[in-house]
Amino acid sequence: MLEGIDDIDWAALEHAYGPADDVPGLLRAAGSADPRAREAALEELFSSLCHQGSVYSATAAAVPFLARLALDGPGDRRALLELLHGAADGTGPAYRQVRRAVAGALPALLGLAADKDRRVRRAMVWTVAACQEASLPLLPLLRARLAEEDDAEVRADLVTALGLLDVSPDTRNARNRALLSASEPPVRRAAVTDLLRTAPLPLPAGLVESALAAYEAAPGDDTDHPWPDSYRPLADRLMDDPDAALRAVARGLPLAWELTEVWRDRERDVLPWLAASARDAEDLCRVARVGAALEGGAPAPWLEPHLRSGEPAVRIAATHAAVRLRVPDAVGLVVRLMDELPEETAALRLTPFTAPGTVVTAAVEVFGAAAEPVARRVAARPRTEWLDALARFPALAAGRVEDLIRLLPASAGVLAALGGRRAPRRSGPCAYMPDPVTCPRPSHWRGRRATRGLRRRRYGRCRTPCRAVRQPSGWRENSARPRRI
Repeated sequence: MLEGIDDIDWAALEHAYGPADDVPGLLRAAGSADPRAREAALEELFSSLCHQGSVYSATAAAVPFLARLALDGPGDRRALLELLHGAADGTGPAYRQVRRAVAGALPALLGLAADKDRRVRRAMVWTVAACQEASLPLLPLLRARLAEEDDAEVRADLVTALGLLDVSPDTRNARNRALLSASEPPVRRAAVTDLLRTAPLPLPAGLVESALAAYEAAPGDDTDHPWPDSYRPLADRLMDDPDAALRAVARGLPLAWELTEVWRDRERDVLPWLAASARDAEDLCRVARVGAALEGGAPAPWLEPHLRSGEPAVRIAATHAAVRLRVPDAVGLVVRLMDELPEETAALRLTPFTAPGTVVTAAVEVFGAAAEPVARRVAARPRTEWLDALARFPALAAGRVEDLIRLLPASAGVLAALGGRRAPRRSGPCAYMPDPVTCPRPSHWRGRRATRGLRRRRYGRCRTPCRAVRQPSGWRENSARPRRI
């Protein structure tokens, strides 16, 4: 079965880990009577000869022996065929040599196309397709197998392989259109997928409808398919046409998030589906990020299920999405949250943008003066996580100066926005807070640590109100600048 294996100078060949002098021993172990030894050897051969999709000179030399093991060995034929498929589909400097070696081994393996194990038959079809143009002489075999095969999944694989290999577009399209009425949903899906692969844009509405009907009957995930690069998964092809992709989303294909990344002018249309597919607070923050870039102000009834959720994080994230979308009564939703879930609303830091923040500060950033009800709630019950919301409402902040001082340093920005208002007398030697406007730093200021003593002499033992210090010429008052949430 492995005759001639010692006639090859394996040490002169390479695999993923260097010289391939260990390959003969692994091939012999793959033909061992011990199942454990076979399994371990096959795993090592996969790792060495097809390492993460890369193939090597030793891969081509090992192909004939792997084919013999698949045909006559005691091991798992399916696993050996999958190794041959990985070799034919591999990349790297030796890929042409390896593909020719696999194509040369295929005629001896044709009997496996009718093996009693459906998994072996499928692996055989994949291997034939992976050899691409080198497999053209085997097209009659594939056509004959399609007529004889009774397993729906194997028939679907045969349809796809024939579509990729058939050099006659008329023959291919006629066969696929006839199969659109096949009784097996996987076969219909394979046929329409191949028709869409070569169809012009915009995609024909009838084909799109057939594809969606086939998907509903036989949902599948083509993320990790076994086909060559010329294959286009159904979802990928539908994404080439925004109207077809929107129809697909409405029919249940999970393409909503991909649509927002590929077709930015269709984001508003897909928002309801984004919200419907949201599973947690993080997904709803993504909805908020999409909505923030749109012209808002319209109602969003599709947020209602999340706004009524029993999970606090989901309710807060849904309210945040309503704020970013600027839906009517979003401010009222925030106030309700502050009343019903004050601890959770303060604790949950939403991060859909460059910096973290809470839904309270987001409401003030988005709605400005219209968010005064939110700011009033903050003033009534100040919390360190909400204080930034008062920076835009100095009149409300002025009434809570004592609380703001107590919450330093979190309230420093709000106090600065007040313009250095006079603070109550403290127990220390200075009766007044230094005013950042009327008490500027010395001209030779060089940093906090280097001038600690100087600052103590200038401010720490002040005997007169700091407002008496003359402002330097050209000094401009600090203005409250909103923080980006």
